[in-house]
Amino acid sequence: MIQVNANAAHGRFVKGGIFCGCDGGVLWHKRKHVLSKLRNPHYSAAADFAVTAKRQIEAITRAQSEALDNFQEMNQQWLDRIQAEASLASELASKLTAARSVPDAITAYQNWGSRRFEMIAEDTKHLWDDTQKFMQVSARVLQSQGVSLSQ
Repeated sequence: MIQVNANAAHGRFVKGGIFCGCDGGVLWHKRKHVLSKLRNPHYSAAADFAVTAKRQIEAITRAQSEALDNFQEMNQQWLDRIQAEASLASELASKLTAARSVPDAITAYQNWGSRRFEMIAEDTKHLWDDTQKFMQVSARVLQSQGVSLSQ
């Protein structure tokens, strides 16, 4: 359905703001045909379906975009973690090389072990946070699809 004002019709017959003629081989919808489509209950259901489908696609697209952002953030965190572990291992190697006695070497290992346990705790927290983000995005997608998450 194309609505125009009388000035825009350029000499073509316009009835009720809807073209009722042909232009360049393209047949414009006649008013009677358009009104019959609007009165048809299947047309309304199809229009509702299209609106619902559009909303679902938009929700999925937003969720995918958010998930991608989360995955990129997680990837960066893990890359940073790999660099920190490499740096920690290099630092341990330097301290062991410089150690003049067994107690110096034990101290280097203790410091390295303490820092490793801190990093494991940080990794666990990041993994937990990342899992929660993923679950929240998944829950929003499921709810947008009409899936109930409560029992």
